[in-house]
Amino acid sequence: MNQKLNWTFRPIALLFVAFFISNDIAASIDTIPITIRERIDTVITFDLETKEENQVIVKVDEYNFFTVDTITVFDTETFEETVTVVRNHIPVREYVEMWLNEDKLLKNIANKKYYGTDTLTVFDSNTYEEFYSVYKRTDPCYYITWGNYGLQEISNQSVSGMERKIKYPIQINYDGIKDGCNKAGKYSMNVIVTAPGMNAISFNLTESDEMIPEDKIKPYIKKGARIFIHHIKINDEHKLNDVYALKVI
Repeated sequence: MNQKLNWTFRPIALLFVAFFISNDIAASIDTIPITIRERIDTVITFDLETKEENQVIVKVDEYNFFTVDTITVFDTETFEETVTVVRNHIPVREYVEMWLNEDKLLKNIANKKYYGTDTLTVFDSNTYEEFYSVYKRTDPCYYITWGNYGLQEISNQSVSGMERKIKYPIQINYDGIKDGCNKAGKYSMNVIVTAPGMNAISFNLTESDEMIPEDKIKPYIKKGARIFIHHIKINDEHKLNDVYALKVI
């Protein structure tokens, strides 16, 4: 018995509505204040033939950097000064596009002074494995590691390699042999994670909280994902003007 499929296309009108609910995240000293604004999207479809309306509500967390700017205006006629405080929410994805694009990163590296190339060897006494990593030193005293590896400023990572990395802490280490190099007793940094088709997310890490939340970052580990480590400050006074960019290939 032969059957014939008839395809019918109905004209549908689409309406998109969105609003935000904001939640602040308390930031440690010297870290970037982050706000998470829950975007609630209401997608309304209207079938012009059946006159039926359907609604679908989609909730998405949008991460923002929170800034407070002070604008001062002086009136030369009245000699009065007006001070206005402006609060801004900068979406993390826009921050990445503006300040962490590939052209800016490569330009920053081209104009940077380096302090030699180091080879880091780590022996795991549990698995009896040795891990080697080679990286350029951007600071005479400090370097950054993620798990068993020293980080290059720009590097490519496999999906499986990145899945292993997120199980380990990100730490600031120091060269104890050199004179004038003090232990990184206190430090902070910001981590941004992006992936194709997903909203960018961000986390602040410190010496007492060195782990990226694995449950939040794991869905982002796929080809095309990027992880940025920046805004690094050590012992309240020493800043590393470095951006570590890892791309998943």
